[in-house]
Amino acid sequence: DFSASALGISEERRKKLLVALQDEGLIKGVILSRTLGGENIRIDRMEITIKGLEYLATDALIVKAREAR
Repeated sequence: DFSASALGISEERRKKLLVALQDEGLIKGVILSRTLGGENIRIDRMEITIKGLEYLATDALIVKAREAR
């Protein structure tokens, strides 16, 4: 569940995070539409990309290295 309430953040923050993750190429399947009423996000089969998996693997190694100190 990727709802704002499940993540414990505001809907606006959730939108910004999802767009940023997609802009960086870490995920795909987030569709942003801008209307007169603001921005809307629709998720269409959101997936993590290879780049996203590589980031997670690298980040996990960094965390382990920090903990080993």
